[in-house]
Amino acid sequence: MNTPEQILDIEDALVSDENPARDEDTLDFQRCARLHNYLVAYAYMARNGTNTPDLDALASESWFFNQPNENIDAIRARLHPSLNSFLDSIYDPTPGFFYWVSGLQMRLADECFPLEDNDSEDKERFVVIYDTTPELGSHCLGVLYDQLNHRASFPLAIENSDSIEPVDEHWEMWFPLETILTQWIHMLRMEKITADPQYERNWPYEERHQIGLWRWHPYCAAQIDSTVAAMDRYTDAIESRMQSLLPISRDAPFFTDAELDAALVPKE
Repeated sequence: MNTPEQILDIEDALVSDENPARDEDTLDFQRCARLHNYLVAYAYMARNGTNTPDLDALASESWFFNQPNENIDAIRARLHPSLNSFLDSIYDPTPGFFYWVSGLQMRLADECFPLEDNDSEDKERFVVIYDTTPELGSHCLGVLYDQLNHRASFPLAIENSDSIEPVDEHWEMWFPLETILTQWIHMLRMEKITADPQYERNWPYEERHQIGLWRWHPYCAAQIDSTVAAMDRYTDAIESRMQSLLPISRDAPFFTDAELDAALVPKE
């Protein structure tokens, strides 16, 4: 049984250069479940104004699992064992799971990709784990999981499918699921996306950057700092090359008095 402290302690689960995603032929369900549960707990704390999640309250939520058992069993029969283990390890999120996604969907989606190799008789190849928030448009897809390659992509809508398929020609658009979840948490930490229950209570209203609990900011302090640092590096690189090209001292005037006189530049 996890404690609230364990749910929130995810530093060793976040994907980074020093802690890369596991490159194996399966879903790293334990790592993904930890990141998923952190996001569920984060939303709960934001909505309730607490610093720790109530695990009993989280466990009592039932959305995906609040359907007839035969429906769930039919879906789970088509899933890879690691994806079923993921389902066994997570809290069922309240609708409005994150800015772009509404909740846990687990929709079998091979019919959306008829040109791909979906010939397995007993397992689905493509599964929509989280569905796109409907307010972002129609023909929604969401976080799509490829059970053949054990990679995930995020086409918001069916119309975006050409950016991810054929899969073998768009491999750069497919990532381990833990990488996508890590990026969402990173956006929360840098405050590119924030949670504000006050706006959720007054929602819906015509602000596309606010969807339920979640608010998308056009920029944040971390982005400004990184942009300024990048510009500093850029100008330093330019100036370091100018020193070798121009025999001019930084302390000397750009033009001599003789050159200014020859150009008839007035002294006053």
